[in-house]
Amino acid sequence: MVLAAFSLASCDKKDGDWDPMKWKAEVPVKAVDGTYNVSADGGTFKFSCRNYSSIWFVGAKDIIENESYRAELKGNVLTIEFMENEDPDVKHFTVSVRSGDAFYDFVFKQSVSAAWRGTYQLKYSIFAISDDMHQFYDIAADYFDIDGQQCREVITGDSWYYTSEKVGIADIPAEFKCRIVASLKENLPELTENYFKLEYGIDVHASFFKADGEEAFTIKQPQLLSTFTCVTDRSGMRQFLESTPEIEISSFSPTISKPDIFSKLK
Repeated sequence: MVLAAFSLASCDKKDGDWDPMKWKAEVPVKAVDGTYNVSADGGTFKFSCRNYSSIWFVGAKDIIENESYRAELKGNVLTIEFMENEDPDVKHFTVSVRSGDAFYDFVFKQSVSAAWRGTYQLKYSIFAISDDMHQFYDIAADYFDIDGQQCREVITGDSWYYTSEKVGIADIPAEFKCRIVASLKENLPELTENYFKLEYGIDVHASFFKADGEEAFTIKQPQLLSTFTCVTDRSGMRQFLESTPEIEISSFSPTISKPDIFSKLK
């Protein structure tokens, strides 16, 4: 009877009588202000409860699985496997467990990969524009700047360029664009000479840099010609103007995939 009474008394806990859960990390890890730090590369944490033998997640589940982590409870052992953080932001997680009316929250913070501390820079330029190009064509550049704003500039000199500052990879706009077009003038001058030279050079690209400043790679338009030269006489110039009302000097508009860039900068 004494044993039976003791057994009942030890199991008959009321609200507020449950001892706080005590956990031990199987692999030594430190919590800073109650938060466990997780590497951007991910990792596995394992904890065992020292004063309760049967634990479950709040919500009565044995396993929690999502794109960021997988948590599993077996008896009094909690195992959490974190996936690599491929997002540009720090991630915060709370895993809540219970045994009866005893509760415990595991709090984690996963850092950002060094890849997202990289930068990128835009360079658009057209140079060595010959006088005959301006004599017969109006040249203009339509482009997106580093902030993703659409801009337009009429080019009247022998060169034009746009070079942005370096900006964080996380701020990459949805698309880049630099379209430079030479359009035939409405009122063409008479062809009085017998020598004409149409010429220009271009350099249009986006450069990507690692966190340490090292250039990792560039994106260019695959079919883009970097230089153009056409030297001809009066007859040839007349035929060229009749057949070429517009010259698309640049058509830089690549499709940007942040996961692809992240992978290349790792």
